[in-house]
Amino acid sequence: MSLTIFVKMSTRNKSETINIQKTDEFLRIFEALAGRVGIELQHIRLTFSGKEYRHDQPEARKRVEDIGIKDRSTLFMVSRLPGGTDHYDALS
Repeated sequence: MSLTIFVKMSTRNKSETINIQKTDEFLRIFEALAGRVGIELQHIRLTFSGKEYRHDQPEARKRVEDIGIKDRSTLFMVSRLPGGTDHYDALS
């Protein structure tokens, strides 16, 4: 089954629409975003349902449906900015 999900980037006041299968790995969303917005995978963080995810976590290998993502779900993308800081900042 095909799902349409939305990924909001708050400081850009923009969202990306991604079409995936419910059986796809969660990692596929990270890869799609990296290609569309030009940010390396290691700098992308996604939040969904109060939890933050990175591409290198075990959860990234789970199926989208196992994370709880459904058709028309909204995820939020933040980017970890390079420069030696541990603070996260919204993508600008």
